[in-house]
Amino acid sequence: MKHAAFACAAALFLSACGDAENTALPTDGEEQIIAGGECSYVENVFEADVVGVEDDRVELKGPDGVSFYMQADDFDATPAAGETYTIKGEMIIEGTCTPEIYTVMEGAG
Repeated sequence: MKHAAFACAAALFLSACGDAENTALPTDGEEQIIAGGECSYVENVFEADVVGVEDDRVELKGPDGVSFYMQADDFDATPAAGETYTIKGEMIIEGTCTPEIYTVMEGAG
């Protein structure tokens, strides 16, 4: 009986989550914003220097001097401080998806 109750609760919880693409957010007007729906990004390719690596986080500094972070597994091999990589940055300009996406294009190695 305990297992059946747990299974029902888990199914109810999972069905409540649904797809982000179908989740409507309330607005002041009649229009609804769909979270995770269609999004637009502006792309920029730039050189970034590795500032440091801690656990699985890599801190990089772009040409504007602003730091940003990526995961160590985004790289072919764990980067070291001082290495330079070519990064593609995608910054959201429309929608409610991930606001910043960074991809390693090429670099040390």
